[in-house]
Amino acid sequence: MANENKCKRSWLEVILPEKTLNLTDTDGLYIQTITKTHPEGDTDSIEMKGVDGVRPTSSTYKPFDLEIEMLFRGSDKRDVDLFLFKLDNMLSLREPYYVRHSDLPGIKYAVLPTPKIEDNYKTIRDREITLTFTCYKGYSESYQATNEMNLVDGAWQFEEGIEADEDLKYIHYDWGFPIYNGSSDTINPFDHTLTIKLNIDAPNGFTLRNNTTGDVFEYYEPLDKGTGFMIKDIYPIKNISENVGRFTNFEWLTLAPGFNDIEITGKDIGYTKSEWIFNYVFR
Repeated sequence: MANENKCKRSWLEVILPEKTLNLTDTDGLYIQTITKTHPEGDTDSIEMKGVDGVRPTSSTYKPFDLEIEMLFRGSDKRDVDLFLFKLDNMLSLREPYYVRHSDLPGIKYAVLPTPKIEDNYKTIRDREITLTFTCYKGYSESYQATNEMNLVDGAWQFEEGIEADEDLKYIHYDWGFPIYNGSSDTINPFDHTLTIKLNIDAPNGFTLRNNTTGDVFEYYEPLDKGTGFMIKDIYPIKNISENVGRFTNFEWLTLAPGFNDIEITGKDIGYTKSEWIFNYVFR
């Protein structure tokens, strides 16, 4: 019973677009172990005539597995069969979803909707169950995005060892400010989600620059603070749905791990508000 109580403290959530399900709300279900495989990278190289060795290219990382071992104790065989039926229908879906677990509650994993479900007969009312999820993105993400994080409770902090600080903000009303990326990797909106919302008086357009990475985004048309403008991943959008990439330099911003020095400039620029929304990413 002591082992069961210890296992019962562990939990596994399935995060669907319309709802979140906690598998361990099921009476008789206990998580025994949670195991994630290590990152498996792939680095190509280029040979150059007259140059020693090879030149490595940027590495990529393969999908990894998240394995959950559980024990289900039902009241009888029918109870066990009914639970396994429900489990199949709960996890075997059409579209990818997220899962997160009690060992690392601040992290979520995007998984394929076709997990491997295995059950091993123990007794007529006991069944060992192993779930193997494929984390198809090759990285995990913070459970909350920057517009949801409670920056003073300490639970959001993973990588840099910096204490939570009320001065770490993701909404700014000035032309120069730091944006903190708590990831173990660079946020690149070509691969990750990054939304930059802007309300800005810029009668001659504006330039958005990350001095840390050297990235520069330029918008050439006039804007006023009442006009909604955002850079959604790599796409500049005005008034919710109008793609205005033709009025830009066709670039976007990335965020290096740690603090990024951000600057907004432009001729006769006035009121400026920016909001930076992204999830931290981890190997």
